[in-house]
Amino acid sequence: MPQYEMAAVYSQRRDAAQSAADTFGIRHVVGSIDELVRHPDVDIVLVLTTGPQHEEAVRAAIAAVKTVYCMLNLRVGYFLLLSAEWIGN
Repeated sequence: MPQYEMAAVYSQRRDAAQSAADTFGIRHVVGSIDELVRHPDVDIVLVLTTGPQHEEAVRAAIAAVKTVYCMLNLRVGYFLLLSAEWIGN
C-alpha cells in the first residue's frame, strides 16, 4: 500500500532484521522491541513473530500507545484488548 512506509524493523536475530531492511528499503534497524515501539517514525506495529513472542510485543506496543496488528489466540487477545481499552481511557 503506497500510503504506508516500513520505517523500522526488529528481530532477535540482528542479521535477519538487517537483511529485511536491505531487501525492503527499511531505514531503521532497531535493537529491541521497546526501541521499535518508541521509535518516533513508528505509528503502527505489525507483530510478525512466532507465537511465544506475540504477547511481549503486543504489550509493548499497547504500552507505547501504538496501533497494533497481530494474530494470536483469543484468550490472550481478549486480555490485551482489555489492557488497550484501559490505557486508552
